[in-house]
Amino acid sequence: MANYDNVRTVVLGGINGQPQQYSSFPGGQVLASSLLYSNLQQLGQDIAPGPASPHELAPRMLPTTASYSINVREIYPPNRTYDALPSEFSFAKPTYHLPYSTVTAIMPQFAWYQLLPFFYN
Repeated sequence: MANYDNVRTVVLGGINGQPQQYSSFPGGQVLASSLLYSNLQQLGQDIAPGPASPHELAPRMLPTTASYSINVREIYPPNRTYDALPSEFSFAKPTYHLPYSTVTAIMPQFAWYQLLPFFYN
């Protein structure tokens, strides 16, 4: 969708100073937002939209009716000197890159509120 419909994309975190991508080759793991929030609700987490408190571990739902996917696992080569890319790989640069802060590295649920301005401009 980003290639054809100008959908904005964001990468959170990653390796400092290295270009990041929002998609991966086969082997990465992505969860649909509906499944993620359903699982969190079954675990008794407060996922209602709104500001999270510092003790909360789970992200809250975004105030949107859109569905989206969350990349929860990424594959990297065994070391940085590995220069051969898998044949399925194609680099997809995100529209935005938000590095972890001292807060979001420990409590990633606070990143949701830092990402909102990227989509409401």
